[in-house]
Amino acid sequence: MLEDKSLNLQGRMSNTYLISPKTSKVNICIDWFSFTADQQVRTNRNESDIQAILRLITPILNILKVEPNSYTKGIGKAFYKYRLTFDEDFIFFFDGPVKDVMDNVKSFMFEMSGKACRRFDEKYKETSTTKHWYELAKVLMDYKGFNVTRIDTPIDDYNGDIVSYDYFVNKIEKGEVQCSADSYTITKKSMMYDNFNLGESIKIGSASSGRMLMVYNKKLERENEGYSTFHDYWYRYELRTKTDNSNRSTRLFLTLVEHEFNLNEVVPGLFMDYIRLLQPSEENSKHKTKAIW
Repeated sequence: MLEDKSLNLQGRMSNTYLISPKTSKVNICIDWFSFTADQQVRTNRNESDIQAILRLITPILNILKVEPNSYTKGIGKAFYKYRLTFDEDFIFFFDGPVKDVMDNVKSFMFEMSGKACRRFDEKYKETSTTKHWYELAKVLMDYKGFNVTRIDTPIDDYNGDIVSYDYFVNKIEKGEVQCSADSYTITKKSMMYDNFNLGESIKIGSASSGRMLMVYNKKLERENEGYSTFHDYWYRYELRTKTDNSNRSTRLFLTLVEHEFNLNEVVPGLFMDYIRLLQPSEENSKHKTKAIW
């Protein structure tokens, strides 16, 4: 069941911070990443097209810790003719739109789903940092025509330390928010996966815009997919940043690079820039914000 509504923003609000991810039981990660670049490759003598492609992406594969010849080939998507999948989860799409007609330069895309991102983190779990993302970023930036098309940066709340889901929805429905979006959708008791109830979720903003926030019961989603979660409580606040006219996702990526992909330094600010919960002020003359991040 879906409810699509417009945000009706209120005034006369008070302004304090509720939590800091540094002091609460939360986790911040990258949960989707995709980028495109020029497929600018010259086939050497006695070299097949696939071998030339593998040579092109070998620097990326090295950071991902996968063998170049361990791929499976499949059908592409959208404007890309075919794909190469490595280690089951790391996907490259090739022979995309022509970016330079004179030189016949096409584009390729590298895509990491949430599962691929976790696989990537697992390969570097001994470091207990996100520096591997920084190393990957430095490699990607060397490609001509480099452009980040999407980054998902969720905050996982394991204690209800941010705010409860019901409190969050109540603030949205009452219009007690400051938000870059002007609409939201509530999905109630979504029935998926052989009638498993995935619970209620809220989407703020549009999938076609540069940013969108999803809030949902991650514990219930994972359990219904057959995974053990080891958490009594797990809600996810997932901010999705995509390419738009202002190259928003690439600008976010470059900001993360400046901070060497220290997510705790960057991501809370992204949420505060996108949405803040408001609290009615006792002083009618003041407009203050109660930020949840």
